[in-house]
Amino acid sequence: MNSTSSRWLIGAGAVIAVLVVVSVLVSVLGGSGETTTFSEDTPEGVVQRYLQAVQDHEIQTAFDYLGAELQEACTLQELRDQTRWSADSDNRVILEGTEVVGGQTIVRVRVTQLRVDPPSIPNESSFSPEYILEQQDGNWRFTAPPWPLGWCQGLTLDAEKPPLPRN
Repeated sequence: MNSTSSRWLIGAGAVIAVLVVVSVLVSVLGGSGETTTFSEDTPEGVVQRYLQAVQDHEIQTAFDYLGAELQEACTLQELRDQTRWSADSDNRVILEGTEVVGGQTIVRVRVTQLRVDPPSIPNESSFSPEYILEQQDGNWRFTAPPWPLGWCQGLTLDAEKPPLPRN
């Protein structure tokens, strides 16, 4: 390997390291420099704790936030299999809004993921999942599979329930 190639690799490695450090700081501090912690007895707080449990690989804790019907239809293994992404990316989540529709609450967030697969350049992507929750036994629980849980084999569509409106 010649010295030009070595310098290029060292420079690219340094840039990647700086971007990862900045991304971790932004993730920890939040976009405004502060992290907002929502009360655990609010829909926003349940979404926040669910996503933190997924990120920390606390799959049983994340599973416990599913509503009764989802816990019957989905398995712990399905949630584990569909959340393996969290080990490979740094995630920043920002609340976009909350809306009450009928007896359900929709929480919208913006998720920004940073993936670094050395020696390549970091890849950042954003998307806005919606979480649908309702009160069950005095606690907020998900009534539709919450991202990153996209589906469950035991889940069937209920033709009698109309879909929630989307913006």
